[in-house]
Amino acid sequence: MLALTACSGITLPTPERPTGGETGAPAATEPADALPVELEAIREYWPLPDSADYRVPNLVGKKLPEARDALAEWDAFIKEYDASEEDRDIYMGGNWTVVSQAPLPGTPLREHERVEFYVLKNDEAAEAVATTLADDSHVGERVFSGTVTGFDGIQTLLVDSAEVRLDLVTPVHNSCGLDPTGNGASADYTADVSALVPVGTEVLAVRSDVRGDEGFLHIRTAEHPWPSPPLESVNEILVRSGWWMPHTSDFGGGFPPPSEGIVFSPFIENTNLTSVQAEYAPLIAQAGNTAVVGSVAGLGVCRSVAEQDAVAWAAAREETDRRIREVEAELQRRTEAGYYTCRDGDGDGVCYER
Repeated sequence: MLALTACSGITLPTPERPTGGETGAPAATEPADALPVELEAIREYWPLPDSADYRVPNLVGKKLPEARDALAEWDAFIKEYDASEEDRDIYMGGNWTVVSQAPLPGTPLREHERVEFYVLKNDEAAEAVATTLADDSHVGERVFSGTVTGFDGIQTLLVDSAEVRLDLVTPVHNSCGLDPTGNGASADYTADVSALVPVGTEVLAVRSDVRGDEGFLHIRTAEHPWPSPPLESVNEILVRSGWWMPHTSDFGGGFPPPSEGIVFSPFIENTNLTSVQAEYAPLIAQAGNTAVVGSVAGLGVCRSVAEQDAVAWAAAREETDRRIREVEAELQRRTEAGYYTCRDGDGDGVCYER
C-alpha cells in the first residue's frame, strides 16, 4: 500500500477516460434547443427476456395512425379510448393524438397481446401529452434522457418519474467520524445534489443494472446535449468536491484502521462490478484520490483525522514497546542475579531457603 503523510507528494495514475462504447449516446448534430426532446429522447433498452417478442415503444404524442403502424409488426391487439370525459367515438384516426398508453413504454410483450391507447383530438392533446411524458418511469431502459423532477433522500433523484440512485458514491459523513454540521461541512448533502442538478435540469441517465435503480447521471448542456457516458458524471463531480467519496463496498483502499506508515491507500475499484459500473469506477476512484491528496473539503478532514490517528497509534506503539523493553530488562537482571535458580539449603527440595 502507498503511505501518505501530511507532506507527501504523490503522483496518482490517471485512468483513460472512455468516450463511448456500448453505453455511448449518439453525438448531437444540432443545438439542444433544436432537438424534439419529448419524442426523440434516448431510449436504450436492456435485452428482452426470453418470454417476450418486443418492448412497447413510447407512442405518446404520436398521431393515432402512426401509433398503430408502430405496432403492426407484432400484430398487437389495439384498443383505443377517448381520454376525455365525453366518451366520444373515434373516427378519422388522423384527427386524434395518443396522450397515454398501457402498458407503459419499455414493457416486454408477446405478439398479439393487448395495447391500449388513450387519445384526444389533436388540438386538445398538448397539455395531456406533456403531463404523461413528465411521468415517464423509463421501464426497462438502461440509457435514457429526461428531466430532474425531484429528490428522494440524500442521493436518489427522480428523472421524469424514474428513480435514479447515484451509484458507487456516498456522502463523506459516513466515514471517519465527520460531523456534517461541523468542520465546515454541508449540513444537508441533498443540497449538494440539488445545487448541481436542480429540478428542471435535463440529464442523461445510465442505469448500472436492470434489477435496481442505481445509476449515473450526466448534465445535458448546449455544448453537450447528448453526453457520452462515462464523460463527467454527476457522481464523479460530487466526489471531486470532497464532500462525497467512493463507496467502500465497491472500492478497495481508502482510510484503513491506523497502522504503521499507512494513512491512506489510493481507492481502486473492486472486480465484482457490472460492466456499466466498471466504466465509471476508475474515474470515480481518481476523483476521490485527487481530493484526498489535495485535502479537499470533507475528504481533507478525513485525511487529517487519519494522520492524527496514525500519530497517536505510533505513540501508543512506542509506549508499548518501551514497557516490553523494561519487562525484558528486569527479567534479564533477575536471571543474571540467579533469582530464578533454586537454592535448596538443607536438601529437602524446597527452593530459596537460607
